Amino acid sequence: MEGRWYIEDESFCAKPSSFKATSRLLYKGELRSDSVIVMDNTYHSGDSLAVEILFDGEWRRLCFLPWTQPPIMDMHRDYLYHDSLFEVTVDTNVVYAYAKGYWTSYPEPENDCDDYFPILMEKWMDQEEMTLKDDLPLTMDVYTPVVIDTMQRPLLMLIHGGAFFNGDKQSPGYKEWANYFASRGYVVASINYRLGFKPFGPKRIDRAGYRALQDARAALSYLLSRPGQYHINPSCLFVAGSSAGAITALNLAFLREEDRPVSSYAGVVNDAYEKVYIKWASKHPFLQNKMHKELGLEDLNGINSVADEWGGAVDFTINTVVNMWGAVHKIEMIDTTSPSTAILSFHCDADPIVPYGYDHPFTNMEPFDKLLCNKMYGSKCIHERALQHGRKSELHTKTGVIRHSLHADCKELTDYFTLITDTTMLFLYSRMFPRPTIHSGFLGKQQWFDIMNAGEVKTCRWEAQGGLVLEAESDKARVIFFNDATKHKIRIVGQKENDEWYDEIYNMDL
Repeated sequence: MEGRWYIEDESFCAKPSSFKATSRLLYKGELRSDSVIVMDNTYHSGDSLAVEILFDGEWRRLCFLPWTQPPIMDMHRDYLYHDSLFEVTVDTNVVYAYAKGYWTSYPEPENDCDDYFPILMEKWMDQEEMTLKDDLPLTMDVYTPVVIDTMQRPLLMLIHGGAFFNGDKQSPGYKEWANYFASRGYVVASINYRLGFKPFGPKRIDRAGYRALQDARAALSYLLSRPGQYHINPSCLFVAGSSAGAITALNLAFLREEDRPVSSYAGVVNDAYEKVYIKWASKHPFLQNKMHKELGLEDLNGINSVADEWGGAVDFTINTVVNMWGAVHKIEMIDTTSPSTAILSFHCDADPIVPYGYDHPFTNMEPFDKLLCNKMYGSKCIHERALQHGRKSELHTKTGVIRHSLHADCKELTDYFTLITDTTMLFLYSRMFPRPTIHSGFLGKQQWFDIMNAGEVKTCRWEAQGGLVLEAESDKARVIFFNDATKHKIRIVGQKENDEWYDEIYNMDL
């Protein structure tokens, strides 16, 4: 019998030694090799083999146990929150609050949806539409998986775009996203919010954005205040939006009362365009009251004012923001609030509507862009700021085209829609179930491997390629790798306490 044997030491891989096993009687005590196993039947018992070995001129007695690679563990391959597992039920037009505004839904036109100027003009010319209305119903569609258990589930809130002027909770892509994630076990709420603003300078659209934030906070408070109905896990709150919806999603996650924009207060004039209007109106006393009404300089109140009036605001921390071509006015808020909140961003680097870097929105509408909006920090700035302050952030940049909405071309979904959907699913999944990692260390002269970053482990199966698993417990194992093997890998397979399966392979050669 010939073969190799290994001695475990403090190196990453054990070095092999060749051996030739023979009977002591054949050689009559005369040994002709530096590594000879001398077998004697008196040492053999059951499945073990006790032998004497001459190694480096010294006789040693060792006991060898037979070892075979156990069969690969059969696994259930459907992953909760990863694969489509459930039928979906939809509760449409759930009223979560009432508030004063212009309108809450204005579906996109059939023509170029990124050409906002005709859209703005159509409404601006309608005096009845441009009158603030009291007690507009704010509604959302709630998609839930059809299940019989009452376990807590993640919430994904979807906020449509449309320049705070148009759009709807069933805009292209949003119904598909809602059904996609609800079928995987999420509770999904696609919300409508107050839209509309008058053409009187940058702070008008800022005020519309602030109203959208108030409404989104009210919608989230509504859902969280009904744990027996929706069974939402408050540690798994996700919000996703495109364009104006992404701006609202970012504000929902990061903007706090102390960050409230100046434009949301009463009687504030910070724009030359409005100063001219006020100077003109001040010379005509009969227009002064009308001026204040038309300019809408009333105080919009605090960020939770809508929620407080309709059921009460609920404290929350957003786990992850999915920012689809959005931006923020105040970049500092990214690093001063909610340090655990992650950001996943998608944006075109030549976006003509919302800047990829730092610029005015609507650059395709010069010179009106400077009249409509102040400069904003786009996804590139947000991503860089988040990384600077240790926040988890991932940015996917679309190059080579001049586009704003990447997921849809008006009513038609694009190929990029699938990329966004799959990337978002995997990102959110990783936020709920971080991939286990392996940490190696030594106890005495024995090398052990521990599972890290996996939460509570219920079961674990350890396998080694290019080595042997010598001992194993649920969350740790002692492994020896062979120096002469071409690949060295560890595989862990099992379940966590929440019954989630994991199956991870680690290349120890990296």
